Amino acid sequence: MAAARKNLPIPSARDSRERIDAHIATLEKPRDRAMLQIFRDHWWAEVVVDVDTLIALMPDEDAVYYFGGNGLMIAEPTEHHGTEAIRTMFQTIADWGVPVAGAIEDEHFAFGDWGMTFEGILSSIYPGKFLPGVPGLDPEQHYFVKWRIMSSYPIDLERKVMLGGNVYIGSLVHIEPAPADAMERMRW
Repeated sequence: MAAARKNLPIPSARDSRERIDAHIATLEKPRDRAMLQIFRDHWWAEVVVDVDTLIALMPDEDAVYYFGGNGLMIAEPTEHHGTEAIRTMFQTIADWGVPVAGAIEDEHFAFGDWGMTFEGILSSIYPGKFLPGVPGLDPEQHYFVKWRIMSSYPIDLERKVMLGGNVYIGSLVHIEPAPADAMERMRW
């Protein structure tokens, strides 16, 4: 499990978005700027739990969303094929009343002709039942969680959409019970 420090400051997704926007402005290549804007819009739709926008940014029936990693949030790697399966996956998380994603820290991006990659630390507020890879959690208690993540996204720039995603959940950085207002503090 992560370090035992308690009461870490809860990062703001709004601050993360401002850093991404500032980074977009520094990119020299229009292709790179466009890809990071698509990523930002997708990630922000995850933060504010806007499933319709998530699907609008990934409308290809051939889209594939893969989750793998260490079992932190998913017991086994999963793959979702097509927009309906991807919608169901995002809607299931939304129905739990939690954001799909939260604040980003220590973010790094790389761009290619095919799409882009992201690596960093992601934070969110999740109930213990959403964290099967962490033993001993109360399934109904919400926790402030930080973990390493690496993902890649093929992008169709003509249509300004993602063609899926490969998300690799890395090591747990921090976990502690979340105060009641933590979810709203993280979003804004």
